[in-house]
Amino acid sequence: MASPFRLQTAFACPTEMVPFGPAEVAVALKPAALLSHDGRVAAVDANGQPLALEWPQKWNAQLPDLLPPAGEYALFGLLDLTETGLRLRCLSVVSGALAWAHGPVFDVS
Repeated sequence: MASPFRLQTAFACPTEMVPFGPAEVAVALKPAALLSHDGRVAAVDANGQPLALEWPQKWNAQLPDLLPPAGEYALFGLLDLTETGLRLRCLSVVSGALAWAHGPVFDVS
């Protein structure tokens, strides 16, 4: 006996799909090093590949002196693709050894 139900999709798929927000992926990154030049910052992985970082300008002056050696902290943020390559919009830095009065998290606020 044939089923009275027909298989239909629950959502109509338009021919051109437009994202409702930026294409970002939440990531945690443990960089081998951080580099800074002319106000721009990049994280470098263990293979020497750079990743552009975007973070609040005040971090450029405050954060480097607070960080423990490379490998003892992680950067958390949103990874996206720009015209020049990947970029991590860093939202916080976490380390058990982060040396500042407010604890192990250095964030945007």
